[in-house]
Amino acid sequence: MGMWGVQTFENDDASEWAMDLEVTKDASLLKLSLNPGESAGEVLEAADGVLVLCAAEVVAGIARSPRKGIPENVLAWIAAHRGLSVAALVPIAIAGVERVLSDKSKLNKMWAEDKADYSMWKEDVCGLLTALKGQPQQSSPIKQPWWKLW
Repeated sequence: MGMWGVQTFENDDASEWAMDLEVTKDASLLKLSLNPGESAGEVLEAADGVLVLCAAEVVAGIARSPRKGIPENVLAWIAAHRGLSVAALVPIAIAGVERVLSDKSKLNKMWAEDKADYSMWKEDVCGLLTALKGQPQQSSPIKQPWWKLW
């Protein structure tokens, strides 16, 4: 994976993902990217971690406002899809970003080897996590019949 910076979209995999997003009409790519094939207990591959971060950036951008460093084509997609309901994706995105920051993430391990830039990368990812946690999350469904609410 070619990288030229610490922000989410500053690598080859993220640039390719952004091009795929341009032709997507709904949240399908976001859902797919936030749910890589591995189970939560397994190691998250670096490329899958990049896709999780990309989708999380878009979820945060739609639900609130895009963060700095988002490419123009992704900003255009976010603007065109402001009406897309992403509330249900916010907790999934939070869990995904937390997984990228975990010891079971090859992306985290790869960045940790780069002593010069690791703290900046981690700060950027933590900023994304903070942005997501500031989003309204989907409320839990009512556990009792509606007629018992009065």
